[in-house]
Amino acid sequence: MTTPTTMTQDFLMGWCAAPTLPVFSGKRSEMLAEDFIMEVKRVLAAYPMGDEMAAYFVYSHLQGTTRRKLMLWDLEETNIPEKVIDILLGVFGDGQRVTTLLSTFFSREQLLKESILDYSHDLRSLERTIQMKTTGDLTNEMLRDHFIDGLRNPLLKRELRRVVRQGPQITFIQARNETLWQELEEDKQQQQTREEIAQLGDKLLHLEESVWSMQGLISD
Repeated sequence: MTTPTTMTQDFLMGWCAAPTLPVFSGKRSEMLAEDFIMEVKRVLAAYPMGDEMAAYFVYSHLQGTTRRKLMLWDLEETNIPEKVIDILLGVFGDGQRVTTLLSTFFSREQLLKESILDYSHDLRSLERTIQMKTTGDLTNEMLRDHFIDGLRNPLLKRELRRVVRQGPQITFIQARNETLWQELEEDKQQQQTREEIAQLGDKLLHLEESVWSMQGLISD
């Protein structure tokens, strides 16, 4: 039979080398619930534990109001980490509904004069917020594809879609980097075109000056 005492002993023996979490008190001035949950998910992903052990691991890093609030629920409601996360977000989170966040995510497009880098950062931030509140609603492929769909430059968008068709395993980061490279190459081509036009303009100006000079000599 598992008891708090044996669970603590098992935890200390089996996870003494595991990284610790910051203590979460529920005070927004100290740490946001969303930031704490992000740290929880990172640790649990790197150090898989059983449900009860993982739930206790999270509980051991709560203090004050957060621990008292969690004790109001029955043990069956707090014996797996996903339920603990849901409770913490429901009580101490920012209150934004997942449906609202998803709507914001899928309506997000690159703004006028917004750089691709800033656009990608904002989209990734929205995706992470959604992932902290739920699981499975957004995949890396969905993030990648929506990033491409929201690009303002139709040429870059078409080229990225071609790249993804050839390599469906491409990640969001790889697609973003490919976009930045394509944009850089396009800027270089545009700069080269501008320089060529400027050189052509200089040649035309010299030609006009030569024609005027010749006309002056003829009239004399």
